[in-house]
Amino acid sequence: MMRRSLTAMLALLAGGCVWGQERVINDPVIGDANIRFYTRKVVLSKDKTVLGLRYMGGKWGIEASTHLVADGKEYALREGTMFSRENGKVVKSQPLEMGKMYERDCDSVSLVFEPLPEKCVVFDYVESEGSLFNHYGIRLDGKNYESQLGKAQPYPFGKNDPLPALEPKVAKARLTVNLHKLDGTLEPVNAFMMNQKLSGDNLVKYDQETRGWVMEDSRACMLTCMGCPIPVEPVGVDQFAVMMVPGFETTLELDKASCFALSKKLGKKKIPLSDCFRFTGPIADLQEVNLKERWTYQSIFKSAATTDLWPHLQKKLAEIEKDRTLNRRQKEFLRIRTERWYVNAYLAYVEAGSLPLQDEHAAHLMYGKDGRSFYLVGDDAHLNYLRANGVKSVVTDWMEGFRRAGNMARRLQNMELMPEAAFDTIPALFRSELKAMNDSVGAILERQKAMAGKSEVKVTPDVPAEEFLKAVVSEYPGKVVFFDFWATWCGPCKRGIQAMEPLKAEYADKPIQYVYVTNESSPLTTWSAMITGMPGVHYRINSAYWKQIKELGTGAIPRYLIYGKDGQLFYEQTGFGTIDKLKDKIDEALK
Repeated sequence: MMRRSLTAMLALLAGGCVWGQERVINDPVIGDANIRFYTRKVVLSKDKTVLGLRYMGGKWGIEASTHLVADGKEYALREGTMFSRENGKVVKSQPLEMGKMYERDCDSVSLVFEPLPEKCVVFDYVESEGSLFNHYGIRLDGKNYESQLGKAQPYPFGKNDPLPALEPKVAKARLTVNLHKLDGTLEPVNAFMMNQKLSGDNLVKYDQETRGWVMEDSRACMLTCMGCPIPVEPVGVDQFAVMMVPGFETTLELDKASCFALSKKLGKKKIPLSDCFRFTGPIADLQEVNLKERWTYQSIFKSAATTDLWPHLQKKLAEIEKDRTLNRRQKEFLRIRTERWYVNAYLAYVEAGSLPLQDEHAAHLMYGKDGRSFYLVGDDAHLNYLRANGVKSVVTDWMEGFRRAGNMARRLQNMELMPEAAFDTIPALFRSELKAMNDSVGAILERQKAMAGKSEVKVTPDVPAEEFLKAVVSEYPGKVVFFDFWATWCGPCKRGIQAMEPLKAEYADKPIQYVYVTNESSPLTTWSAMITGMPGVHYRINSAYWKQIKELGTGAIPRYLIYGKDGQLFYEQTGFGTIDKLKDKIDEALK
């Protein structure tokens, strides 16, 4: 019986049928599923239901409790088989062991269940409550779900209206993402951002009450929203790039069923994009073209030779100008956006020594010349290029101020208290944030003084990063120096710190100095509160400096380094296992 079943499942995955009167549904419409593990084929017969599932990677397993649900009734799992294929042919198969976790050693799975009713139209695949592998609303009638987004509203401006310039000012931006599920509820969506405040804290905060991301700053920010299948080529799955521009609100509406259906059928184009997602707000039209052109840099400039950059740019700009589906605002925005990618590519060659910083074509660019660039400017990365090519504008003024503010922020992150007069050189746009940082640093240093030397915050030595450890060790001649690289958000780091406390008491009379180092990923207020209970010397360094410390290796934390009494590196360890090994090494170093 097992041999016949295995043969049948092999035929199913290969596209064949061997069971008499049966119905085969390829690529069924699914209302909600994990894009990495979903049903590709359903075979219905009077004695069984077989699901062919596509597996896209990651650790996974199938629970024995997995079942189908149709019209409130459950249909049990009988058996399963895993398959691996090469060039479309099955090269390996093995029975699936229920409850066992697998790495990616197959690319598809066949599961045999009790038979569904003959007139079944929709069913669910359920492994367990809340499982990421559950599929809901698997349709057997070939129809698509109706989009919940409704009819799109016309833009509140004319087709030939120009793109307005922006003024650099601190203003609030809000992004709300509504992911609509089949049952009418909204699913939370995670987001990742690409830049931070001068203080190192996240630029964007999530507002639980309004289900939106909020920031208040003078620069544009790009968020990548995660958590749902995305249909836009060539963006791929599980990614949706959205701009946050000071002074503007944006709402992104997503229909999960339509997104999922189109993400599986990119070649068939049966579902219009307007059914899948919709932007609303004053810059909705810019959001749409920004998303669709997300990979312009990679597709046009990344593989171009130095002599091809400018022709590539001109070709793309000509395509934008001829595109009748775009309004004038979108064309001007895409031109600036594409020119910005050109500058990125040009600077990559400058860094490699293949091109001079002075670009003979820079005078012909729109990017960087006026306030229209502020839809895309989030840092000072292009300031040197604009300076070298004689561009003087409101954009370069902003970048100049941002650079000065950034330099001061790095000194503050290194716990260097600034005198009041130092802020006179900082534009008012950035001054309040830096003054707040300075007040925090001052309060932390005062609190440490009151600790009577138990916990001491020090300013980062004024040496290159590769000499940081040597400089710190030199302050404690004849002592063993124990370095703990950690972060406030790192669970293993905190467990290691707690486990070390009894050892500190045991070695109170020994020549050993404990040094704790973190970077700006540890929020200033959280870090300052935590270190009051951590006797030792503390450094909070900026992230760029941190990355240049070669002894950190891959940068994984917690990272422990022990320097002997002779000032040389004696032992290094990544990850906290038990205190015993560290204790043994400290004992050896103390001898």
